[in-house]
Amino acid sequence: MKRELANYDISPKIVPSGKPVEITVRPLGAHAEFEDSFAYTVQFMPMTETMEQQPDVYECEDIIARGGSLRFTHAFHGEQEHYVRIYKAGNPPVRVANLSVYSLMPDLYARRPYRGDFHVHSCRSDGRESPAVVAANYRKAGFDFLAITDHRQWQPSEEAIAAWRGK
Repeated sequence: MKRELANYDISPKIVPSGKPVEITVRPLGAHAEFEDSFAYTVQFMPMTETMEQQPDVYECEDIIARGGSLRFTHAFHGEQEHYVRIYKAGNPPVRVANLSVYSLMPDLYARRPYRGDFHVHSCRSDGRESPAVVAANYRKAGFDFLAITDHRQWQPSEEAIAAWRGK
């Protein structure tokens, strides 16, 4: 899991295409709080059809942190992923986070698709974390579902389900 996903949450993660939306980036712990009254630079990078193409970069200067979080309004265009990169001023500027927002056209946005992963391993095969921790990390990252696919085993899936039952 990327460090940024462990330290920051961006919401909403799915937005309607072409409409201004208020975005909030909040820290997941005091260690990651944005400094109040400090200006941060936010870059919006729509990901085009291939990562080889140079994406358009739209900069939004001087977003002021309040209450340890950042709030700003932006219209994301097209049906695609957009990187939201946050930098702290300095020479050179220091990248704080690289998060993703997905813009959808009205027909798909109305359906509110689920976000999931059908192929995840835990420490019971090729992964490093227990099934419960894997499930917790995916939940924290905003996923709606996952399938633990440890080699020749079904017990890790049941272990993760039991750990999160009723929560």
